[in-house]
Amino acid sequence: MLDFTTSERRRPSVNLSALIDVAFILVIFVVLSATFRQERDIEVQLPGSRQTTPNSAEGLQVTVFADGHIEIKGERIEAGEVAGALVEARKSHEQVLLIADREANVQAAITVLDLAQAAGFEAVAIASQAETKGGGGS
Repeated sequence: MLDFTTSERRRPSVNLSALIDVAFILVIFVVLSATFRQERDIEVQLPGSRQTTPNSAEGLQVTVFADGHIEIKGERIEAGEVAGALVEARKSHEQVLLIADREANVQAAITVLDLAQAAGFEAVAIASQAETKGGGGS
């Protein structure tokens, strides 16, 4: 004879510990792989502009200070070595972000722009800060 009795059904359950582990690993991956904008404590007063766009954190940062010295990626570079440093940096960067103090010599900034173009950089951005509503900022 056949037994037609139904057996008790098991309720399906979800193991939440595995789900939490996977979610935690994904959070760690996102946090570690995110690109963070590096803010340095430098004494550069950026010129103001009414039309500003967010700065590209991926570009090579070249800083021209008011006293005339130049830094590339935070390292002070002598005036005669800027061209060579830009050519070397072109291997790992496609863009230049020029950060010039508002009191810096305009010719120094133009020279950096010319050297960046000669080194083969595809784009150069000039950092500025938004002007206040009162006009030309101080």
